[in-house]
Amino acid sequence: FIASILRSLPRTLTRPLMRVFVVSDVHSDLPANMAWVRSLPPAQYPEDVLICAGDIADNLQVIEDTLSHFKSCFAEVFYTTGNHELWVNKTDKDGGIMTSLAKLQAIQDLCTRLGIHTTPRLVGADTEGGRGVWIVPMWSWYHASWDSEPDLTDYDIPAPQTMMADFRKCVWADELDPQTESVARHFDSLNDLGTEWMTSPCSVGTISPTTPGTA
Repeated sequence: FIASILRSLPRTLTRPLMRVFVVSDVHSDLPANMAWVRSLPPAQYPEDVLICAGDIADNLQVIEDTLSHFKSCFAEVFYTTGNHELWVNKTDKDGGIMTSLAKLQAIQDLCTRLGIHTTPRLVGADTEGGRGVWIVPMWSWYHASWDSEPDLTDYDIPAPQTMMADFRKCVWADELDPQTESVARHFDSLNDLGTEWMTSPCSVGTISPTTPGTA
């Protein structure tokens, strides 16, 4: 009797609801964090979406292993890089990746191969009234002009350029200077976001690990 009632209901009332999960700063180069990634059962979330908003690791193999496992667990996976992914390490250089932008391209190629989304996509829509939601990944980088708070003058704080690993481990082309807005503007120019999601009646979620007010 119950089964016959369920069969008579519209599919939108009986099919599993799509859920959207968000995670960032996985840092699965740490053994305990990779153990957590691998503890997620494959095919456990066949109707669901995972957004990974950056900082998986600086090792390309770890990034691939992590994203591959996420893809085995979820129907769709979206991803943007954080700052750690763009550190250029010895393994990268041995493989011919000499700059952070070259590493970004390698990561984009990896995502294409794995079926990981790095551009806007409508998910959850169907032909029976489900409108879905647009998920819009955005390539981005931070810059000092976002810091609108007054400087701390009562403490002897070293300059960020001497303390932050990004200034030592990221390698930029000569025309890009991380102490100006040039790196952030370059990343913004990489976004081919299209316009369909801007005029859609569906909900929209943007993701970026370094843009204020997003993921």
